[in-house]
Amino acid sequence: MVLLPAALRQAATSGELHRVTRPGDVDDQLNTLMTTEWVVYSKDCLEHTDTVVRYLARYTRRIAISNACILAVDDHQVTLRYKDYRDRDRRKQLVLDGEEFVRRFLLHVLLPVLPKGLMRVRHYGFLANRCRRRRLAQIRRALAVVETAADVEPAVGNSEPTYTCRHFG
Repeated sequence: MVLLPAALRQAATSGELHRVTRPGDVDDQLNTLMTTEWVVYSKDCLEHTDTVVRYLARYTRRIAISNACILAVDDHQVTLRYKDYRDRDRRKQLVLDGEEFVRRFLLHVLLPVLPKGLMRVRHYGFLANRCRRRRLAQIRRALAVVETAADVEPAVGNSEPTYTCRHFG
């Protein structure tokens, strides 16, 4: 996984960032960004769930499912088209209740490797590296859900020094 600070430093070193005039510019900008208090506001969506789906789709485009595969959405279920590789690549339709659709969608969003150029959504908000464990514990307490072994992420070593954003991990 390439971290944003490391990617910025590499881009600056290779001359891709035209406004960077000295080696410390990237670190200066990162330090400035890390001192900003970022606030994420969210609330329950009790109606107009289609609006929420369209909103999220703009940020997760091409990660798990394309718009063309979603045939219908209502307040309770999602109808989608898929290719059944076990049945000679025939195109089929599948109707899922909203909760199951979101569960399956998140399985794809949380994949360890995404196609080149796509951004992983889970690194922002309550799933940001810096606050993930604490926020998930708060959410589990609020929902009265017990943490399981599958919820704990394995530690990943990195020989390259990195700067960790206080807000985004």
